[in-house]
Amino acid sequence: MLAHLYLAVTFTHIVAVSTLPTTLINSGTTYYVSTTGSDKNRGTTPETPLKTLHRAADVVASGDSVNIAAGDYFLDNSLALDSRHSNTKWIGTMDTTTGASTVVSGGRVVTGWRQSRVVQGSSGENITIVSASVAHLGAGVQHRHLYVNAVRATRVRLPDSIAQELFDGATLTDDGYVLKGTTIGHEAGMFPLASDAEFVFPQSTSPWTEPRCAVASANVTHVLMKQPCWINLKDKACGQGVHGVPVGRGGYIENVDATYLSEGGEWALDSSALVVHYALRQGEAASTMRAVMPVLETLVNFSGASSIAFTNISFQHGTWRRPGASDGYVEQQTGCCAVGTNPLDHNCDTDAYWSVKSPGNVAVVGSKDISFALCEFAHLGGVGLDMTDVQDSIVDSCYFHDISGAAVQIGLFFEPTHITDVNNTVRNTVVNKAGAEYSGAAGINLGYTRNCTIIGNDVSNMTYVPISVGWGWSRHECWNCTHAGNNTIAYNRAHHYKQTLNDGGGIYMLGPQNNSVIHDNWVFDQGTASSGALYPDEGSAYSTWFHNVVTDIGRSEWLHLWTGSIHNVVVENNFVDTSTFLNHGTNCPMINNTVFAAGKPPTEAVAIMQASGVQRSNPWKPADPAYAAP
Repeated sequence: MLAHLYLAVTFTHIVAVSTLPTTLINSGTTYYVSTTGSDKNRGTTPETPLKTLHRAADVVASGDSVNIAAGDYFLDNSLALDSRHSNTKWIGTMDTTTGASTVVSGGRVVTGWRQSRVVQGSSGENITIVSASVAHLGAGVQHRHLYVNAVRATRVRLPDSIAQELFDGATLTDDGYVLKGTTIGHEAGMFPLASDAEFVFPQSTSPWTEPRCAVASANVTHVLMKQPCWINLKDKACGQGVHGVPVGRGGYIENVDATYLSEGGEWALDSSALVVHYALRQGEAASTMRAVMPVLETLVNFSGASSIAFTNISFQHGTWRRPGASDGYVEQQTGCCAVGTNPLDHNCDTDAYWSVKSPGNVAVVGSKDISFALCEFAHLGGVGLDMTDVQDSIVDSCYFHDISGAAVQIGLFFEPTHITDVNNTVRNTVVNKAGAEYSGAAGINLGYTRNCTIIGNDVSNMTYVPISVGWGWSRHECWNCTHAGNNTIAYNRAHHYKQTLNDGGGIYMLGPQNNSVIHDNWVFDQGTASSGALYPDEGSAYSTWFHNVVTDIGRSEWLHLWTGSIHNVVVENNFVDTSTFLNHGTNCPMINNTVFAAGKPPTEAVAIMQASGVQRSNPWKPADPAYAAP
């Protein structure tokens, strides 16, 4: 059960939002964990702490607490929490001033770096390449993610000039490409492409996606791609199949040989020798650099659990291998993909078959009353936090940054009438740079949900959309075709978005959202000038959009109702600094919306802007932009 109310008042509207779980009972034993402890200890005093979280999970029982000292806790395998761990608290240390924090890591530190060569960078500067063995990581070795000095390293790309020559006159086939033949690499005895090189196609199949498939094998005449990724991408649903080569505006090729390292911050893995090569950035040195390679895909997995609270814990260094494997990453929208070999994967009318969501590095499944408060999620290669079949749970005052996919993802995307993701809340949380690898990801991504509240968050620096709600387009158009509804999107700041991809909006919605409300949000600083800031897309219905402010979106529309399948959407009492909008919806009244001169918002708009975003209780609160000083 969740109790306590967070009251947010806007003019005459009051939103009641559940906060932290109150069923937790702290009457049991308190266990202590420290990196200097021992799992042979009892763990019941600060002087005799346990060493690992797994040992704590072995001994903790209902009503107990686990106090975790600052330090890096490198997991050997996923921490699995289930009904045996219900009604427990896990409390770490998070000092944003000193940097002392409890870090739960799915990575391993890579040591033993040695200079291997010096190359000339693109600007003529010398770039030092250093190398280290990762053989000790065994099956954990992967070629997707490496973090150096807390910064995501960039997988090396094939130079566009070489890719252009390689694919000049190439023919696309069901297996990959037939090449005209090339002399590239003959002198060095090395063909530029090998197994696991990855073809990335930003916007070339649809303007809002960035699918990718990896190479199975390649030679001077043929490039064979991994299956079923390639056939699913070639015949992608809704006429969005790949139709060109991964060159120039059509895409690029990454994860190639270390020979092509030429910019600081790039890296490559020699899979046969199990050696990592890294190009030092300015100011870095092999003797002082700290490199972490993620080895786990899931750091913490909740299954069948209830009433578990995590506070002041940083979740870092997770990977996700599927995009480079046989299924690849055939994205249809916001990280949902076609997976497997079912012919219906290619049918535009059977969205359940191409709506497999990306997994979370922290996963909550079949659970209720789970809370994350004052937690950090960073340097993660999948979705930061994913919830499936979850009720009455909350993300409160957290910080998500440098996440490959979505920061927070709730619900399924293929079952509109059997909704079990109910009464969940994301509040007072900062999301900065989700979609760091998979550009089509949303910052906060909701599938089919009910009574979900997204309130008082700051979501920014997105290549695509900050907040996306719903699924199904116009396939479930009637109100009783879906149980999705009663969702609240309020008091959020969604800004600096669509920096790479097109379509989408600052707040985006799909399908009927019965009795859902979108209000008192501030949407600003849109990148690409397509679609609109407030964007109920195909099939959107039965929602009300009011008291929102839209500013600084360039030539885009503040409202984008582009087709008649959008119906029964009410748009009223919003404040915008552009008169450009589109309303081709059915029974979608626009009532008393105010257009103001750019840079001169009226008093009512300023009040909405000031009330939006996170509160001072979030230690990662960004600085307030113009018009929003407290």
